[in-house]
Amino acid sequence: MTRIAFVADVHLGNHRRFGGPLDAGINTRARYVLDALRASVVHAVNAGADRLVVLGDLFDTTRPPPQLISAALDVFLGESEDLEKGVTILRGNHDMVSDAAGDHALGPLGYDCWVVDSPTLSIQPDHELWLVPFRPGH
Repeated sequence: MTRIAFVADVHLGNHRRFGGPLDAGINTRARYVLDALRASVVHAVNAGADRLVVLGDLFDTTRPPPQLISAALDVFLGESEDLEKGVTILRGNHDMVSDAAGDHALGPLGYDCWVVDSPTLSIQPDHELWLVPFRPGH
């Protein structure tokens, strides 16, 4: 049976409040968030998960610095190799600019993660997973 781990509302960003100094484009607070994200991925792997799903708002802005995008990708690639089905990231309201496909901050992650920006049904032999990213309105 497939085991799926979920994490939501990471809100990775260089926040000013309690942010600390920037080091290579990433402040102290963002490094703590990256550490927590890394720990989540490691926990998912150690718990036997086959897939990790980020339920929106990986980033806290539609224009994260390239250093944060790269650091998030490093976390996913460095820690998720034992996830048979990899990492799935749903678009959240903080990640997106508009409803248009691809108009969000998650684009660069799509080469190594499954980025979902429209409702999608993932059908596997032992389960169905409804992936519904944020959409404004009803």
